[in-house]
Amino acid sequence: MTTPAIRVYPEERSNLYCPIGLRLIDEFTGGQPLEPIGVILEIQDGAAWRVLDTPATVTLGGVVAFPGLGRAAEVIGQPPRRHRVRLTAKRYRPLYLEKADGVEFDVHPYNDATPPAVFASNPQDTFLLPASSYLYQPHIPVLHGAVVDLGGQPVANALVFRGQTERALSDENGAFSLALRWVPPNVAVSIDATDFRQNRSGAALATLPASLQQSLTIVVS
Repeated sequence: MTTPAIRVYPEERSNLYCPIGLRLIDEFTGGQPLEPIGVILEIQDGAAWRVLDTPATVTLGGVVAFPGLGRAAEVIGQPPRRHRVRLTAKRYRPLYLEKADGVEFDVHPYNDATPPAVFASNPQDTFLLPASSYLYQPHIPVLHGAVVDLGGQPVANALVFRGQTERALSDENGAFSLALRWVPPNVAVSIDATDFRQNRSGAALATLPASLQQSLTIVVS
């Protein structure tokens, strides 16, 4: 029996492009996230956002991508569509939350005959900051507290930081946990908080190790 030959025609191929790639980085360790990260893709529909059922691809290097997104039968005259990615996790707060609800980007249509006008050539670093429930190693000094406004209401997504060394984001209850690896003992240091969305800021003093046994409240105004 003779096996039929398989002919491969150069023109019979399909091009695959990706409009975005997000390299997920644990802010504290500098490595990949310590837990699975939920990925939600949305498309702008008028003034609202509509969730799509397009699954994300996560590479071994921790890059979230959507290969093939934007592929269409008709391309000429079709405008790009605005999309965004939202990340969900129990022990992380994505850094983009300090200013936005997601990572927004345009998806340009394409097909095998016409490539997209814009597509991702390299992934962008997407930092995941420790949430209030982040699992620090036992030997790490961690300051717990909350960010509130002048009325005592919790402030979400405020950036909490100690100089240029450590930072975290407050959650929906205003709670945060901030590692203080390079703070000397028995010296009062300033812990700052900035609410970029409302253009508010505040600070409070902390002293190690005493403050580690208390909850620090930072009021922003």
